[in-house]
Amino acid sequence: ELHVDGYMVHLEKIRKRMLKLASHSSRHLSTSPFWSYLISHFHSVSLSVSDLPILNHSYRSNNNHDFSSLLSSPSKQQTTCSCITLRGISSSFGEVSPLSEGYEIIRNLGDNSSTVEIEAALDVFNQLLTRGAPNIPIILCNRLFSIFVRRHYYKEGFLVYTKMVSSGVSPDYVTLNTLFSCCCKSHSADAAISVLAVLFKSRFTLSTNIFNSLIDCLLKCGRVDEALEMGDRMDREGCDADLFTYICLIVGACKKGRLGYARLLIQEMDMKGITPNVVAYSAVVHGLCKQGLMDDAHMFYREMIARGLSPNIVTFTSLIHSHCVAGKWQTAKAFFQEMLDRGIRPNAYTFNAVIHGLSRHMMIEKAVQFVSLMMEMGEVPDEYAYTPLIDALFKEGRLREAMQFVAHLVKRGNLFSIKTYGILLNGFCKSDRIDEALKLYSFMLVEGYKPNVVICSVLLDGFCKMGRHEEAMVLLHQMSSMGIRGDTVTYSVLIDSLCKEGCLDEALQVFQMMKEKDIHPNDVTFSILINGFCIEGRWKEAKEMLHEMLIQDVKPSLITFNCLVDGFCKKGRVHDAIGVVNLMLNAGELPDKYTYNALMDCLFKDGRLNEALQLVAYMFKGGDCINIVTYSILIHGLCSNGRANEALEFYKHMLHNGVKPDAVIYTTLLDGLCKSVKIMSPMVLLKHVLYGGIDIDVFTCNATIIALRKEGLFDDAWKIYKEMIKRNIYPNLVTFDVLICCIPIHKQSLEAREPFHEMVTQAIRPS
Repeated sequence: ELHVDGYMVHLEKIRKRMLKLASHSSRHLSTSPFWSYLISHFHSVSLSVSDLPILNHSYRSNNNHDFSSLLSSPSKQQTTCSCITLRGISSSFGEVSPLSEGYEIIRNLGDNSSTVEIEAALDVFNQLLTRGAPNIPIILCNRLFSIFVRRHYYKEGFLVYTKMVSSGVSPDYVTLNTLFSCCCKSHSADAAISVLAVLFKSRFTLSTNIFNSLIDCLLKCGRVDEALEMGDRMDREGCDADLFTYICLIVGACKKGRLGYARLLIQEMDMKGITPNVVAYSAVVHGLCKQGLMDDAHMFYREMIARGLSPNIVTFTSLIHSHCVAGKWQTAKAFFQEMLDRGIRPNAYTFNAVIHGLSRHMMIEKAVQFVSLMMEMGEVPDEYAYTPLIDALFKEGRLREAMQFVAHLVKRGNLFSIKTYGILLNGFCKSDRIDEALKLYSFMLVEGYKPNVVICSVLLDGFCKMGRHEEAMVLLHQMSSMGIRGDTVTYSVLIDSLCKEGCLDEALQVFQMMKEKDIHPNDVTFSILINGFCIEGRWKEAKEMLHEMLIQDVKPSLITFNCLVDGFCKKGRVHDAIGVVNLMLNAGELPDKYTYNALMDCLFKDGRLNEALQLVAYMFKGGDCINIVTYSILIHGLCSNGRANEALEFYKHMLHNGVKPDAVIYTTLLDGLCKSVKIMSPMVLLKHVLYGGIDIDVFTCNATIIALRKEGLFDDAWKIYKEMIKRNIYPNLVTFDVLICCIPIHKQSLEAREPFHEMVTQAIRPS
């Protein structure tokens, strides 16, 4: 009856009959010829978990022939059958399968073994250990261990090693070598070093590959110094380094910035007859470029070419990127062309490097050209190509073009990173387009991006610049609810904006909120508040803020002290300003020219000339505290107090020191000299003004014309007017009022018309 139907039906009927017999028949049935007959037809069938009763029945019957027949099935799932048999029988009956069968399963493992076969072997290994199987051969343990390591199952490999050692199996050289490989490949550097120590202690011969594996592992773990030291130890142990060793060491040395050591390694390779390859040279070239040593990079590149080595895409990308960053566009362009001439196709990294460098130096048109070239060559520009270009366009105020590139990204379905969103938001805020920034921010939230402190700080700055402080405060509270901890910069931006708007009390509230959140203010934060107090004349609070700053162990910067000194000086509080300077000196901060200039100006305005001049003498003694502002304050202070002659001497000192006067200094000095001495000194000074290439203004000319009129030198006054017209300096009402009075009576009918005509041309109403 079983032979009537087709083959597959025939086997299926066999399976059903055997399952029925195995489930209900007595033990003696399995010894009958009928059972063996069924087994003989069934052994070629691929078994499954549902067939477990058949296997159990055969094993339980002690019919070794039938059981072996099933295990030796030639089907593709032989090991699956074995796995199911061993696992099922052991768990069901508590009996251990024959040792020979277990050993055979492990012994048959190879590189082409399936995952199921490996799992079956592991089950056998565990059962053998659990049942206390005596003297498991080390060769079987090593085979199972090595298979796991080669398949990158490092966790399971460590487990096999631990179990075999715990069961009393002594590891041999192969075991330790496999364990070492497992440690290195799993980046367990400390464990690998420990195994190496055992190998040394056991006096095993160590191969080059062992050292190479550890050096590579240490480099991948970022432990470059230890990797380089291992290279030296390798040499001390008499183990010869090969090409792989040197490449690893050269790459590691370059990553660490030890370029001199990398060069020595290349020289050592030459001495040992090992030819450096393109990877070694490219690593050195990249390291040199990274440190900005372009000339040395060129030298190594040329040496590489001279050796007959062809540079690869990595070599060219390093050279092109470094030259773009350094602003050496022509050289970068030459390398790019050479790369194309050599038939090397630039990839996305190469294009991105060029676009980044060009965008960084605001060479936007060239960057756009490279984006077009990138697309022509089949490379699709992504976020990393567009982001620096978009940032540069925003900085140039070219918002429309920037948004066109953004549209390209959106159209292609590119997902923005949080960095790209930050650049876009910053661009909108810097362009005073805060509403568009808010729309983008809302879109970012909808897309599931969580803003960070940088994003929020950009928006806060945008709100503050637009004077929208209430919205800034709302955002600040939203940051807390979203779990975003603001930093010192975040709060300082808001405090600065509030102070500039005269909302000092609100700024103090934010300052208090900042302290409550345990965010420590820095010297910039304190300086902003101190300056705000000084502007509003709240001197007591300004001093208290300075003392609080010192109590919190925040060292005031020069800017902090200068804010306070300048504030006191502008309000004429000389005594307080001097007190701050003394405090400044006690804190170890030396005053600079801005400090001295503010104090000197205040002393002059307060009529304390002797003290001002003493300070000037001290400043001249220091030398580096003098600038054009110093001379301007000094000359103005002396002229205002009727000491124009001394001012003239300082003017000469100024010229001697190579400081070029400006129009303000000339005007001040001319006015002072005209008021205090004969006109000859002003006329000499005026020649410096007219013929010294100085940019004078209408006020300088007016002061001169007034002085000349007082001395009756009308013709000279008229010459000044002519010089003004020649230099395109437009006279004002004061000029015309004085000038018309300077025209001699006999010439009024003719020459007076010219200034009147000029007044009409400039739409100046006569007085």
